[in-house]
Amino acid sequence: MSRLAIRIILRNTHIAMNRKRRLSLMFLLSATLVCLLGACATNRVEENVDLRLVDLQLEGITVLETSAVFTFRIQNRLSEPLTIEGGAHKIYLNLRYIGSGVSNETMTIPRLSEGIQTVRIRLSNLGMVKKVADIIASKRTTYRIESIIYAKDQGQSVHVNISRRGDLSLKGLPPPAAPHRAPLFK
Repeated sequence: MSRLAIRIILRNTHIAMNRKRRLSLMFLLSATLVCLLGACATNRVEENVDLRLVDLQLEGITVLETSAVFTFRIQNRLSEPLTIEGGAHKIYLNLRYIGSGVSNETMTIPRLSEGIQTVRIRLSNLGMVKKVADIIASKRTTYRIESIIYAKDQGQSVHVNISRRGDLSLKGLPPPAAPHRAPLFK
């Protein structure tokens, strides 16, 4: 093979390698851009969605579990409507996990507006039994709610993580009654 033929083969191989490298680089940049745009959309929604506990009603009480209906207010601070596709919520009292619940309720919250979501939460009585008397006696308790809101933003699914803490005043509740003891001898 002549030197000229070898040079031509090497140049063509070099050009082909450069094309492969350019295509690989373009693919890598495109994939990175898509990931970054997705992260921007998530941050945009996460910064503009708020969740607050507004009501709590006990529903059914059994030996091991209590059902409660928690009402949450979800606020959309975006300048366009936001579709909520559901949520998952964990509840803590005085830093102790007591139960969780999920909702698959779909709702669209208009721009710069609020929506109400009710969620049935299953509370573990075993997790609360030791703390209830102390909580009622102290007339105050702290709560924490950790929620994931599943939403659609501009056609893209996003998960909004929200954690809220607060204090509950129990001053309106009567003090716990002393246990009734039957006389040993009559």
